[in-house]
Amino acid sequence: DGVCNLCCAGVRFLMARDRQGLIRYCALQSETGQAMSRELGLPLRDFETFAVRDGDRTYFRSDAYIHLLRYMPYPWRILLVLRAIPRPLRDWAYDRLAQTRYRLFGRRDHCIIPTPAQRARFI
Repeated sequence: DGVCNLCCAGVRFLMARDRQGLIRYCALQSETGQAMSRELGLPLRDFETFAVRDGDRTYFRSDAYIHLLRYMPYPWRILLVLRAIPRPLRDWAYDRLAQTRYRLFGRRDHCIIPTPAQRARFI
């Protein structure tokens, strides 16, 4: 969600640690994001689901975040132990945060404008 402060902070966090540039990003409000949302059967306006595509697999919600940890350097990769928490519990926590993220972290009027170096990492 390109206007969510929490989401934008997450993108900046990942970009700073993914020094090889393995992770690519897409704002759900963008044309590409809307096309991908349609393809995955996701809502086109209420962005409460996080998705990660890796090859031909798509991960959602807490699984998506945990999957991204595979690309993080030490010590962040240690958080892969979160897989031990049952998915229903992880997704319950994810849903609570997704539903309150604007109230807790605020929202922007528009998507962040990436630097030229960052722009190459957006699809």
